[in-house]
Amino acid sequence: MKKKILKLFILFIVLTGIDIPAFTQVSLETEYYEMLVRYWHYRNRLRYFVVNNENSNPDELGIANVSDIRNRMANWANGGNIHNIQFDQQLSSMGYYIGVLATEYYLLSYIGMTEDAQNTLNELYRALLSLKRLDLCESRWPYYEPPDEWDGYLIRTDVPVTFALTHADELNDGLDQSLTNVEQSIGIPLYVNKVIHAGLFPNGSLDEQGFYKQNEMSRDEISKLFVGLALVKRCITPVLQKEWDVYNLNKDIAKKIYLKIANSEFKIYNPKGMLINNNNDEGGALMWDLCYGFYNATKYICDNDASVIIILLVYYY
Repeated sequence: MKKKILKLFILFIVLTGIDIPAFTQVSLETEYYEMLVRYWHYRNRLRYFVVNNENSNPDELGIANVSDIRNRMANWANGGNIHNIQFDQQLSSMGYYIGVLATEYYLLSYIGMTEDAQNTLNELYRALLSLKRLDLCESRWPYYEPPDEWDGYLIRTDVPVTFALTHADELNDGLDQSLTNVEQSIGIPLYVNKVIHAGLFPNGSLDEQGFYKQNEMSRDEISKLFVGLALVKRCITPVLQKEWDVYNLNKDIAKKIYLKIANSEFKIYNPKGMLINNNNDEGGALMWDLCYGFYNATKYICDNDASVIIILLVYYY
């Protein structure tokens, strides 16, 4: 770990071209070192919020979905179960997650840490495959509109309510299960045995497949997801086959989401042909005021794909 941190510190100095005066060199080196230590601390801690490792099957529901809340305080304060994990704005979290993986891969590759870089690239590929899985949702509740199509419409999360039990070993790795409240484990995650979805607060309901309602993608999630997709484009220069796999899958995901929304006058419709938010023509369903940035991000990610450019011209003119 120390070797990795020191190498990344050297890389940071090289990339930024910082000329460190003698009188500030020690303090700056200490500051940068502490930042890198902090990065790897939180990077390793991330495993308590997402199941995505070398043994993970990207076709399995819930794999590579990123939790935004674990051990929810509100439940504990009200005398409820604090041993929960929640997947709320999962697509937003996914955008940040794949962005982290892309930049990490770039840095590790740059300093020649080939094995670590390959592991990060594999993790990134599984994360992108999970986005494709979230897209294949037409036959699921509440739509029941088979067949499943990879068409650019995603649900937020497909984590089953049993996920915390079936993946208990990974989500609770190394945790002391005798710690049962936040006073006992400040800064350390408590173990989890229950999944909470966005729809559970305050009016969630459970369907027969084990998913909560209020699970449709929205404009804020797409915007943050595209931050991650753009970083993948920026950081992955495809040479090897796996790099090409990641690069092309990333392009396909961005293009399909863009064309799905752009072809619908920059509004988000679900598989039943209704606007999201219960057919509400406002808020999360509307992308038209973001279309210029959305278009330019997609054009960048997709290498100036002609079909992307034509769609915007048709919309404007």
